[in-house]
Amino acid sequence: MAIAIVLAGGAAAIWLVQVHRTNVWIGKAVHQWEHFAAVKSRLGVTTEITVLDIHSLDPTGTWVTIRWDKFGHVQRAWMEALPDEIWRGSVLLISPDPAQIQVHGPWPEIYYLMAVDYHAFASAEALPYVRDPKYQSLVGINQSNA
Repeated sequence: MAIAIVLAGGAAAIWLVQVHRTNVWIGKAVHQWEHFAAVKSRLGVTTEITVLDIHSLDPTGTWVTIRWDKFGHVQRAWMEALPDEIWRGSVLLISPDPAQIQVHGPWPEIYYLMAVDYHAFASAEALPYVRDPKYQSLVGINQSNA
């Protein structure tokens, strides 16, 4: 009987830690999207791309597959080393290079994303939480814990 109580207590502790970690992640992710939106509102011409896959890492950059969210176009890209750690499913806010992307022009075979054209990122996995008002209160709590 005592072993069952100890095991149940251990399981409950693990569950509580997981719930806490999830709430912290959600709070930080919501905050990241709020930052993303604030940066987007301050800049002129920007667009969002989603990193679908990461192929190889170099100190100077990364080969990735991206999707241009506004157009649904998927292509390979060379992404110069960025100041933030980017993962699969990251949504990047960038200023498209007019020398590579032109209205009604063909898509380049490979897009070259320079670090100066990168402005912010957020996790696509967090979008459901960003839209749910019950998680908005977590942002202030987790900012004070950071």
